[in-house]
Amino acid sequence: MKSTDSTACPTSDDSLVNPTVRLSVSLFVIVHFFFVFTSMSANVAPRSELQRRLLTKFAFYTQLLNLDLDFAPYHLTHASEQDVDHRVEILRDGDTDDEENWIVLPDEGVRGGERYKRYQRLGRVMAMLAGDDTAVSWLASSVGTHFLHARKTRPQQVRCRRHMLQRWTVIRGGSAADRDPNSAGYFRQVYLADCVILSDNQLRVNKRDDESQVAQPTSSGQGPNP
Repeated sequence: MKSTDSTACPTSDDSLVNPTVRLSVSLFVIVHFFFVFTSMSANVAPRSELQRRLLTKFAFYTQLLNLDLDFAPYHLTHASEQDVDHRVEILRDGDTDDEENWIVLPDEGVRGGERYKRYQRLGRVMAMLAGDDTAVSWLASSVGTHFLHARKTRPQQVRCRRHMLQRWTVIRGGSAADRDPNSAGYFRQVYLADCVILSDNQLRVNKRDDESQVAQPTSSGQGPNP
C-alpha cells in the first residue's frame, strides 16, 4: 500500500519557491514602485532636497527604465497661462510685423521630439522669469549668442510668446480667423528685447517694455498727466 502522507509530497506551489527568492522579489517590487512614485511626483521639480538627491544618485536606474519623466506634461492642466505652449522666436532681419522674418524655435526636427520639448521648456522658463530682468536677459542673450556664433545669423530681436488656447464656442461659431489656431490673436507676447552686438563680437540684450504699459508724454513735454 502506498503512503498517503502529505508531508512527503507537498502540493502547495508556495513551497516550491525558496523563501529567500520570494523576499528578494518582494523587496525589488517595493523599491521599484518607490522610484516610480518619486520620479512622477518630481515631474516638474523635486519637492525637497532629499528627493532631488535621490533622483540624482539613482539616475542610472530611473533613466535606464525611462522613469525620469523630464517635464513630460502628464499632470492635469489648470487652464492657466503657464499651461499653454510657449515659444522663443528670433528676428533675423526685416520688418518686425512680418512673421516670415521670425525664426520660431525649434525651427527643425520632429514635433514632439526631445529637441522640441527642450525648446518648449526654454520658452516656459523665460515666461516664468519675465519679471526678473537679470535672469531672463541672461537666457535671451544666450539664445542670441547661439545664433550669432553657431548659426552665423545676426539676431535683431529675441522674444517669448504664449500660444493661447481656443474657446470651444469660437471653434463652433467663430470666423475663419478665429477658428485658425495659429491666428495672431492667439499669441501673447511675454518678453521682447533688442540684440546689441558689441565691438568684441559679444551679444547683449536690451529689454523693450510693452508700449501699453509705458507712460506716454503729453504735448507740453511735462510728462504724463496725473
